[in-house]
Amino acid sequence: MTPASFSRRPALRVALLFAAGILLTRWLPLDPYLSIIVSAVLLLVVILAIAFQAILVRDALLHLLLCSLGFTLQTLNETDMVVDRLSGAPGGSPMEFYGVVDEPPVRRPARVQIVVQQEETGRRVLVHGRTRVLSNAAQGIEYGDRVFVSGLLEPFSQPRNPGDFDYGRFLELNHIHGMVLVDAPNGLTLVERATSFSLVRLLASTRASLLETIDSLHSSLEASFLKGVLLADRSSIPHDVYQAFIDTGTVHILAVSGLNVGLIAVPLYAVFGLLRLSRRMQIVATMGGLVVYMVLIGAPASVVRATIMASVILAAGLVQRPTDVYQSLGVAALLLLLWDTNNLFDVGFQLSFAAVLSIVYCYPIFMKLIRIPEAFEEINAIDYILKLFAVSLAAQVGTLPFTAYYFDRISIASLAANLVVVPVSVFNVMLGFATLLFAQCSTWIAASYAALNEFLVSFLLGIVRTGANLPYAYIETATPSASFLIIYYIGVAGVLHLPNPKAVKVLVIAGLVWLNVATYAPLLYGNERNLTVTVLDVGQGDAIVIKFPNGAAAVVDAGPRTFWANAGDRVLLPHLKRMGITHVDAVLLSHAHSDHIGGVPALLEQMKVGRVVEPVVEGRSALYKEIRTKAEERRVPMQQKALGDTIHVDDAVRMYVLHPSEDDRDVRNLNNGSLVVKLVYGETTILLAGDAEQEAEEKILRRYDRFLQSDILKAGHHGSMTSSSAAFVNRTRPTRVVISVGLRNKFHHPSQEVLERFRASGAVVRRTDYDGAVVLRSDGRSWKEVDWRRSGY
Repeated sequence: MTPASFSRRPALRVALLFAAGILLTRWLPLDPYLSIIVSAVLLLVVILAIAFQAILVRDALLHLLLCSLGFTLQTLNETDMVVDRLSGAPGGSPMEFYGVVDEPPVRRPARVQIVVQQEETGRRVLVHGRTRVLSNAAQGIEYGDRVFVSGLLEPFSQPRNPGDFDYGRFLELNHIHGMVLVDAPNGLTLVERATSFSLVRLLASTRASLLETIDSLHSSLEASFLKGVLLADRSSIPHDVYQAFIDTGTVHILAVSGLNVGLIAVPLYAVFGLLRLSRRMQIVATMGGLVVYMVLIGAPASVVRATIMASVILAAGLVQRPTDVYQSLGVAALLLLLWDTNNLFDVGFQLSFAAVLSIVYCYPIFMKLIRIPEAFEEINAIDYILKLFAVSLAAQVGTLPFTAYYFDRISIASLAANLVVVPVSVFNVMLGFATLLFAQCSTWIAASYAALNEFLVSFLLGIVRTGANLPYAYIETATPSASFLIIYYIGVAGVLHLPNPKAVKVLVIAGLVWLNVATYAPLLYGNERNLTVTVLDVGQGDAIVIKFPNGAAAVVDAGPRTFWANAGDRVLLPHLKRMGITHVDAVLLSHAHSDHIGGVPALLEQMKVGRVVEPVVEGRSALYKEIRTKAEERRVPMQQKALGDTIHVDDAVRMYVLHPSEDDRDVRNLNNGSLVVKLVYGETTILLAGDAEQEAEEKILRRYDRFLQSDILKAGHHGSMTSSSAAFVNRTRPTRVVISVGLRNKFHHPSQEVLERFRASGAVVRRTDYDGAVVLRSDGRSWKEVDWRRSGY
């Protein structure tokens, strides 16, 4: 797409400028009222430029105005979301209110999930906002009913560790401002049944009936897939199946999109033609049918985009004008963003538009590059396979940065898997629609279609699962940065336009400009060598990641491993990979309790580890023996450290072992055999106390006295009464204390007495159960706590 062709597509240009303004809010925080003033001033200047016929000035300012409007609307949206947010205290706050069920209930085996538009609180104070209510006793409640809710208002969900899925943000993007947990049998009660006619309620009832039809005609696994691809209900798809689609790069199949809209539009248009409607009425009726289907399945971004594009194309037929796919995309994006600027941050929106834009842009170029040998030109199957391959490749090229960002992996099997999965899924959708249609008049015909579809779905799922289990089906990646995103797309465009010297020249200049920006921008913000210590939130346990100034990394403990979850797999490894850490120089085991070393086996299995460092007090558990066995199998040396030793990772950072001593080898309480380490970087210090209790603290005090003074203390034993004695706190004199602890843990850690002791000493206390992960960064002169939720760390 050349600059000239771009200028002929005003809708696309306006949408891109508007989206750029929305994105700018991520890096340029600005008061909403000030942004309104800026937009108003720009509008006034544009009007003056038009009046004085200053064309160049007018065009430049008009582009700025469009960016400014996107920025202003998003800033206002963000402000409204913060104002409307409802958040209880940790552990929940009692809340009562009346409201109306605002969405069709989602029923799962354990709980029913409903969204309630609040009317009034228990004090009859009017409030505005939609609240998600989770209850195990919501049978019989439907969309539009008036209900009374009494439960616990949970803290507004936020990511617990850097890079985690932001569920709170997801709720806000769906205009949900709080979450209430109802456990009491009478905590959710029906007050008044909805009686007035509602199209949305009718469609919700129809959708529920269609879902039941699918369940009745298919086995559970196949039904879960068909409910996803036909009616956008992916709630019952097993996690391992969904992950298999991600690993094979075929997860787009589960997003109801253009395929479904096309398969609805074509027969609708034909049926309305058979009814002898005029061409104009035929088009209008088809557009209406698409809107009904869109609302029926909940209007996900991909379907809204496809519906708008199809409507634009159909509308062009009304006025007898040629259609342009880029213009259609621009109109669809602009309408979605004007409706809600937060749509830009929806994963479905991003993947949908990236895939379609890439297919439209890259597919014609790929087809020109593909040359079929003359001997095979007459074989239609080869032509079809090559075209399908080109479409799959084009989609993957466009969405690769997004899949790497959201899923931390790039599928290698995608190109081959899509050659089979895409055509089979087309038949799945066609047969699925036929099944639902005939189920209304003939159960036998519907069952016949369903039986054939059952076989095809089983075949498709088998292909996906087999592909996901192949060696090197995917590669795991670090989370890409904005710089990578820009350079990637410039590079792709450059490769595709190699035959066009002018286009390549423009792209090379753009790439060089951006590389200069990426290279020299750090000089404006400082590019000093930092020591970063991240205390991860792993629940009731410890896991700390240390990134040294020389780029090396160490891990101190790896969190718990239980029957239900493994902190190594669930938290630590994803964090390391997102940070681009592929090699851990040293894994330090503070002591051999499972809440500290449970994730170590997973770390040894999936990450290159230089050495394992442990205290001289060895463990005796099966988990500890498993770690030793895995270390031996992978030839990872295990080193024992004791009082007086140092651990070398970076010449600039000294790591002193303060405890235990050789005399402590036979200590019975493993907590008192914890590895206690002090890090010194320049003028800054941090003391990592493991689970050391008062007996160990007394020994450390006698040996080190004033050397214990540290800027930061990672509190021993999760802030329990058995640790952090008054003498120890008075001697360490930390300005900041970090407590790694699980929310509502059965041990009731941390102790209120210990918390008061820390606060009385003047220290700022951070808790992973309340604050999530704590990220601390030192430049050698002072420590800074990183607000990673805002900074994108």
